[in-house]
Amino acid sequence: LIPSAFAVDESANKTDSLSDVDNDILGTSDYYFDASALNDGLGTKASPYKTLTYSRIKSDSVLHFVNGNYSLSYSSRSSKTVSDFSLFGQDASKTIINGNGFILSTETNFNFKNVTLSNFVFFSQGQFTASNSIFSNSNGGSFFNDMGMTGGSITSYEGNVTLNDCTFVGNSADLGGAIFSASSKLEITNCS
Repeated sequence: LIPSAFAVDESANKTDSLSDVDNDILGTSDYYFDASALNDGLGTKASPYKTLTYSRIKSDSVLHFVNGNYSLSYSSRSSKTVSDFSLFGQDASKTIINGNGFILSTETNFNFKNVTLSNFVFFSQGQFTASNSIFSNSNGGSFFNDMGMTGGSITSYEGNVTLNDCTFVGNSADLGGAIFSASSKLEITNCS
């Protein structure tokens, strides 16, 4: 059985499933989240997690979120380094994740799709890819060569950033209100 939150409504010709996300990512573990679940499950499609915690952000993983409001909970650590990390929602305006000032960094790959990431800071020295996503209310979190806080939402150093159909709102930093890039390749399409 597949929970209704992950089902497809053919009559509306609209996908309400997260099964259509990039399935070409190999060597990953998939974890599922549903903010409306009755209990915090096992992270499977049939028994999704209800909450996003520090320990559930893992290297080599793909996190799938159904529409809902989520808030990252963590205790003392406000940052984490991961590799090959992807996060997919259903609808950027309805899948909202508050990072509570969390800083997430990688030297490999970040991939985000159909999600609002609020109050998160991302530091990338690899490939950063986002499509149909909203980055909001972030205040930077990386110090680059003692120049102050950089990249309200995204700081890229010697990496590649590819953004398609993304929105940046309410972000600030000493350098790069939304994005700070140093020695990186930026490809930005249809973003505001």
